Amino acid sequence: MKYDTPDVTIEKTANLIREFKLAYPNTKLALTTLPHIRVSGLKPTIDQVNADTDEFNARLSSLADDYIDVIKVRYTDKMLLRDGIHLNSSGTKELTSSM
Repeated sequence: MKYDTPDVTIEKTANLIREFKLAYPNTKLALTTLPHIRVSGLKPTIDQVNADTDEFNARLSSLADDYIDVIKVRYTDKMLLRDGIHLNSSGTKELTSSM
C-alpha cells in the first residue's frame, strides 16, 4: 500500500486470485486484511498509507467467494515485529485463531 493506490492493489490481488484459481482449481485460498504500517514509501504521509490500507481492507472482502476466504484481523502493535509489518509469535497465534 505504500506504493500503489487501493484500486491498483485490488486489481493486482484480483489477478493473483485468477492465476491461483487456474493453477489450483481445487484449492481454497485464504487472504488476510493488512495492518497499518509506519513507512510512507512513495506517499506523502504515513496517514495516507494507512487510509489507503483501510480502503483496501474494506474492498478486499468483495473478492471473497466459495474458493476464497478473507480473514479480517484486527492488528495491534503487540502482534507485529519491530518492522510493523510481519507478525510475531503472538500475532501468528491471533491469526490462526481467526481462521
